[in-house]
Amino acid sequence: VDEIVDIRKSVPEKVFIEMARDSSKELKGKRTESRKAKLLALYAACKEEAAELLPMLEREDDSRLRSDKLYLYYTQFGKCMYSGEPIDLDALMDGRLFDIDHIFPQSRIKDNSLDNRVVVKNVLNREKTNIYPLSADIRHKMKPYWDLLKETGMISQKKYDRLVRSSPLTDEELSSFVARQLVETQQSTKALTVLLQQKYGDNTRIVFSKAGNVSDFRHDYDMLKCREVNDLHHAKDAYLNIVVGNVYCTRFTDRFFANIRNENYSLNRIFDFDIAGAWDKTQTIKTVKKTMAKNSPIITRMPREVKGQLFDLQPVTRDEAKIPRKNSLDVERYGGYTGRYASHFIVVEHRKAKKRIRTTEPVYLYRKQLYNTNPTAYCTEVLGLLEPSIITPIIRVDSLLELNGHRLYLTGGSDSQGDGRDIYDLSAQLCMDYSHEKYVRDIVKYLNRVAARKEDPVPTVWDNITFDKNADLYDWFLEKLTARIYSELYNSEQRLLTENRSLFANLSLTAQCRVLYQILLLFQCNAVIPNFTELCGKKGGKRIRKNCNISVCESALLIHQSVTGLYEIRENLLV
Repeated sequence: VDEIVDIRKSVPEKVFIEMARDSSKELKGKRTESRKAKLLALYAACKEEAAELLPMLEREDDSRLRSDKLYLYYTQFGKCMYSGEPIDLDALMDGRLFDIDHIFPQSRIKDNSLDNRVVVKNVLNREKTNIYPLSADIRHKMKPYWDLLKETGMISQKKYDRLVRSSPLTDEELSSFVARQLVETQQSTKALTVLLQQKYGDNTRIVFSKAGNVSDFRHDYDMLKCREVNDLHHAKDAYLNIVVGNVYCTRFTDRFFANIRNENYSLNRIFDFDIAGAWDKTQTIKTVKKTMAKNSPIITRMPREVKGQLFDLQPVTRDEAKIPRKNSLDVERYGGYTGRYASHFIVVEHRKAKKRIRTTEPVYLYRKQLYNTNPTAYCTEVLGLLEPSIITPIIRVDSLLELNGHRLYLTGGSDSQGDGRDIYDLSAQLCMDYSHEKYVRDIVKYLNRVAARKEDPVPTVWDNITFDKNADLYDWFLEKLTARIYSELYNSEQRLLTENRSLFANLSLTAQCRVLYQILLLFQCNAVIPNFTELCGKKGGKRIRKNCNISVCESALLIHQSVTGLYEIRENLLV
């Protein structure tokens, strides 16, 4: 204990705060109106200008318009934005002759929105390089065409202003673009900054790390993130926020902003160069990738005593009721309430028949005061136990228990079912290899698109969904269920999925994806229950339930963890 550093008394050099994406970023990929519907509405209003492309647009599949190149092609009426010449669609789609160019250079402003991108001949794109504004020749020639696009609603006012502007970006604007990567504007984060500064003083620097920059870093270096697989992405995001935030913080100092016009920098290539004290372009990325490949972050929960609602508020009949409607009303005659909620749990030893056993029992919220004043009376009057002796006076909800070697979170009691079993969540996070995790992400993205469209669009090449890959993932899940950590908990689910393997093979691609997502829910460390009705007509999934009689266990431990999970104390509940 003497060797453990008390981190509350230490003063960190830097504290990193992640800045969440703004609302427009969060809505990315969640359009309620399809691109095709939007374009058709605009084309209908244009008539003459859109007459040539309208038949072709009507034949387009909406999924193809997910390609930004194709969408920009139609918003530009099929013409190059810098020359006005017709664009060969085949050459555009296979990457020949035409590029997507950023109006504001990517090196100076990180804006990848459609308002900052246009389709142009690649020759003109190379001539433009990182120079802004656009040349006077292009602006003079193309302004009438840009006016037309703005008037017809094909481009926004913001995009139009960037195209026609004749003055270069000022030092103030350049500084503003860079500062957006470093400065927080949300009031909640500002308040947190004040608290941290008060806590640690002026010797600690508060560093803001933008979620968008971390996302770009993940994408550039092929670091996968799939929230649906496990909860480890939280720890990995925290790590990347420190890595990326430290690079930006070290690179963009007061000296940089004072000489921004003379600085040789590119916001789009910041990790391509060494930055003293923060980034070695050949070595640091190796360390980061090695760290990100690990699935060893420690996940802990905060055990708590539940407060609030005492029981289900809907009255039930006398056969189900456990709580009277009023103290003066007999349950056997007037019914009452059920679903008694537990504040926490206890371990109590008591007599059952001729034996003494130990069980985990709930302390109900509505009788918690009785337990606090007279635990023995609570056990006899409320729980109906004989000769009770309390072994462990409090086990909070979400406490970690180890039963016969399985570590599980105790989350609920058995009152609503009355079957003498407690409800648990998994504590072990699912670990997947890269290829399967990436495919799960593809499935999730596709199912999100299905939900947004409220129909079952046929998967396209962009969705990357196939029957063979679905079958492979199904078999991978079956193999995973044979591991000891899952086999004893999900024996019936494993049998159901094995017996219905042939039914899965006959489902449509979309139905297979939905079934695979339901199987994935089995491995989640939460209360979501899978449903296999689409596979075999049976729900199949259920919560993890364990007998509250822990005397039948070979071992039963209550694990007291530190906040970080680095230290723990094991309390044997059977001795």
